[in-house]
Amino acid sequence: MTTNQHAVRKPPAVIPKMSTYIMPQPLSKQESFALISKCLDLLPSAASETSPKQRTIFLSIDIESTPRAQPRVNEVGVSILDTADLSSPTKPCSQTIKSHNFRTRPKYWYSKPTKSFLFGTRGRHPNPLYESEGVQVVLVGHEVRVDMKIMEDCFPGIWENTVISALDIGKEEYRGLHCGGNDANHTLKALLLTAFQHVDANVERQPVNEQRIELIERVVRSCVPIMLKDAPQFERKRKQWDNVKDVGESLDDLGVGWSELIFNPSL
Repeated sequence: MTTNQHAVRKPPAVIPKMSTYIMPQPLSKQESFALISKCLDLLPSAASETSPKQRTIFLSIDIESTPRAQPRVNEVGVSILDTADLSSPTKPCSQTIKSHNFRTRPKYWYSKPTKSFLFGTRGRHPNPLYESEGVQVVLVGHEVRVDMKIMEDCFPGIWENTVISALDIGKEEYRGLHCGGNDANHTLKALLLTAFQHVDANVERQPVNEQRIELIERVVRSCVPIMLKDAPQFERKRKQWDNVKDVGESLDDLGVGWSELIFNPSL
């Protein structure tokens, strides 16, 4: 009897089934800005004076992955703005937007991205969104469809029966990205600044909530990266941050790229 007859044949490699998830059609630009303004309470109406506003959580994500047939997630950045915190008299503006950077690759891969995360430390949100009741969750991202597709391919069915609407709000390119936590933070702030642009353009036709706009703008401007110290070695990072702060003032090509998706909390 030969050695080959005793050899055990390896089972064929299991190829994960790729997702067939289809993204919903985006809302129009007008509907998109109306939705953002409603969630942020930027445009007060008669109805809002008599009924409480629904709590909304803006959840901005950015995924850094390896482009393969079956993608591998290397890093996930998360930035969170809870509208309940905007009404808190004790919450400092600089702490209203919470950002985290999660990594899944070996230490040798993420040592450099770790040093470049500007807005906090890795951690876990104390109140998981899926355990919250009566909360409308808005998922925000820079080309978020790509990130959702990666997660769907890695974890089939993760978004199924969850997304109820989608919209695109614009795109602006700048340097200093490709750290998941930074990208998520910048994208969320750019979304808010873009909403202000829309409100300013329509102020003659509809009254605005000036106090609310001023509050949210203070939140955006005050959440400065923790590494922007008064030291020569941080000069380059300060210049990059100045470019990012101005992104909301130069979004002229709306409707290309940045996306957000509305999630149904009851599913």
